[in-house]
Amino acid sequence: MVAFPRLAAAQLHADVEAEAGVAHRFATNGTGDRAGETRRFGPVVQVAGDLALLPLVRAGVWFAWDANNQGGANRDWVSTVAGGIRARGIVPVMLGPFRPSITTGVGWAVGYGHRDGRTGGSLEIPVAINLAYKLRKPYELTFGLGTRISVYNTGERFEGTAAEQARGATPSRDVLLPFLTVGIHAEL
Repeated sequence: MVAFPRLAAAQLHADVEAEAGVAHRFATNGTGDRAGETRRFGPVVQVAGDLALLPLVRAGVWFAWDANNQGGANRDWVSTVAGGIRARGIVPVMLGPFRPSITTGVGWAVGYGHRDGRTGGSLEIPVAINLAYKLRKPYELTFGLGTRISVYNTGERFEGTAAEQARGATPSRDVLLPFLTVGIHAEL
């Protein structure tokens, strides 16, 4: 690469994408005075950037923001910011004008309750199936269906305050965040 920088530049491929859509955060049911907390549908925005490792394999980073209304007695809007690393495999099959791909990764999400001010973090594993429709070089219209799976939750948002724990009231814990998105993808 150092000896032949032109050749190396020709082989380096990068992708960027931005998507927006709708998501629904599923959670376990809280107990005590936190029982009945449910999540509602809300907006989700995602951006990602990848570098080609092999012709059909990309690796990169992702960032996302979502918000949803928490039902029950609390009725609080919760905003979540997340980010991490990901891998994307491009399926070497064309489905008519569509090119499918699969993404997965790992990341950390931080949620903030706008009314109660509680924060909490989640270790999340995103998994998605994407279809890209070629518009004109270098742009594609993307359609994504996926979920972020929460495998670990921590913080006051999920564990409750000391007073709530003493009463036996525990908040709900995030489990899944399925999402449906539409976006734009560009190959640089």
